[in-house]
Amino acid sequence: MTVGQTERRPWDGREDSLIREHYPVHGKGWDGWGELLPGRSLEAISFRASRIGATRRPRWTAGEDRALRELAASGADDWASRLEGRSPEACLARAKALGIVPKRSRAPRWTPEETRTLLVLSLVHGQSWEGWAEALPGRNPSARRNRLARVASTGWSVEDDHCLILHYGTWGPRWTGWAKRLPGRSETSIRARAAFLGICHIVRRKGAAA
Repeated sequence: MTVGQTERRPWDGREDSLIREHYPVHGKGWDGWGELLPGRSLEAISFRASRIGATRRPRWTAGEDRALRELAASGADDWASRLEGRSPEACLARAKALGIVPKRSRAPRWTPEETRTLLVLSLVHGQSWEGWAEALPGRNPSARRNRLARVASTGWSVEDDHCLILHYGTWGPRWTGWAKRLPGRSETSIRARAAFLGICHIVRRKGAAA
């Protein structure tokens, strides 16, 4: 079902509860609606939120404002993960309204382990997964999107990298099975990508046939 189409079935209490919980935080354009409310278009969700009064965003409390100021002063960039019920966009808008200027700190370079974690979990869970803060602490949604874009710009897809991560440690770069799983990739390119992902040192078995 595409955006703009609405499945004509009654809304149930569970769906209304989910809308009341998430719509004031994430709004209409949230990527997670498709997984949370399958079969419901964005327009239908927006209309339902309006009907049940779920479009009103809760007021910011003095405690939240204080926490936002402290986070900005500390140089932390993943504010939303520390302010329950507040999206990154809501945090930035509130900071602007309060005249808070974030302290800019240079983010540390991505490690090969972080990159592998990002690639594998993106394929499994998608970008709306609630476990990202624990899986990659200190990497906010913007940082994850930018890293995925940087990795993809090299010509390797997330699926290609996942395949390499899954099999390289067992078979190494000379495995004849690569021709079927990664068509068009030479041994040299496979070695180079393995080095980029930090997995070239974990080969346990070499020279095996497919």
